[in-house]
Amino acid sequence: MRHVPQTTIRKHSSGSLKHHFMPGQTTENLTRTREDRGPMRVLTICPYPPQQDGIGYHASELIAALPSDIERHVLTTGSAALVEEPTIETIAIHRLRERNPVLTLRAWGVVRRLNPDVIHMHFAVSLLGTRYLAIFVAGLMARRRLGVPVVLTDHEVVRDVDTLGPFGTLLHGRLATLVDVVLVYSNEAKEVLTDRCGVDAAKVIVVPHGMTPRLTTHKLLGPGRALFCTFGFIQRDKGIDIFLDAVALLRADPSCPPFEVVVAGSVRARRGIFRIFGRADRKYAQQIDETIQNDLADIVSRCPFLPESDLYHMLHRCRAFVAPYRRTTQSGAVNRAAGAGSAIVASDLPGLRASLGDAALWFEVGNSQSLASAMRRLLIDPSETDRLRAATRNALASQSMEATAAIQADLWRLLVKEATLT
Repeated sequence: MRHVPQTTIRKHSSGSLKHHFMPGQTTENLTRTREDRGPMRVLTICPYPPQQDGIGYHASELIAALPSDIERHVLTTGSAALVEEPTIETIAIHRLRERNPVLTLRAWGVVRRLNPDVIHMHFAVSLLGTRYLAIFVAGLMARRRLGVPVVLTDHEVVRDVDTLGPFGTLLHGRLATLVDVVLVYSNEAKEVLTDRCGVDAAKVIVVPHGMTPRLTTHKLLGPGRALFCTFGFIQRDKGIDIFLDAVALLRADPSCPPFEVVVAGSVRARRGIFRIFGRADRKYAQQIDETIQNDLADIVSRCPFLPESDLYHMLHRCRAFVAPYRRTTQSGAVNRAAGAGSAIVASDLPGLRASLGDAALWFEVGNSQSLASAMRRLLIDPSETDRLRAATRNALASQSMEATAAIQADLWRLLVKEATLT
């Protein structure tokens, strides 16, 4: 096993653009040998837009923010034969669409021809399906057969281990032995990997999640009643029932100013043995919809995933984005809300605190009364919303996606240097 570099990672200052892709370029004419180094070539294996996936959105923003002297490739999945998509802003997308055993061979063919300097793979149990598992295995094969350093970002280790018990512990622990470095977004996630999954602490690095600004120059508070919103995949850990209970408490309070609520999102598609979780998610979503329809239809609007422009319009207008989560290590939805400059009301979870600090109004996890009190505070005192928005902008400045990408780029360079010396 490669030694994991024990070096302090410094912020990288990107150089000039050394390489551009041309539209229509294919993996065949990108084939190279180890001696033909050129710019550092990084292959990211992840879900990728237009797929509706928070990890995919985060990964796409991280890839776009990498320093311009890195040659960026993405291996992802889709739906009909292997298609090379036109390059978007110097990022080459290799999207595999089959759903059969041949997919792993095709994915391995892409990886072998690219022969990247580093492979960065994004993982969560919720991503696993026939297609994603195939490209994930191809990435692991590259480490063994080509000697390519492989980095794993473990997105939901806390929730996976808590939910799946011994299976989750075994899965995350075993994955860590198959890669060179594991990246996580909170100290809590690192502690779970080291204390419960038995992963060597020297192999796990905590990095900032990163946020991409989507600010507006328009007046943030729109006309009409104050708006609270939440969005994302619908599942019990997201705590939407807690949010609705808080809404009911506020509506029953005659002294509370008027407000309205938007709940946006859909159930995540699950495949294979994880379909059992999909059934639980659908049952939970049905309960949420029934609660809204029977008890809160006059104050709560329910909709599926919103187009990007509509989502940010909602975030720019709302009094606050609400994250009533029961469990999470980090949240792409929270970071997108922060990127929009929204005030944020959130469950007091370690992973969220690590990202937001004082840029949120915190309430006790699972406590609808505590959430209702936080929402009432924003309704009664609009200056509190202004304070939270200012704190969010400060968090954006200190946790930009560019800073996160630069930290990771320095790690890639350390790994490439070590691989060259071995």
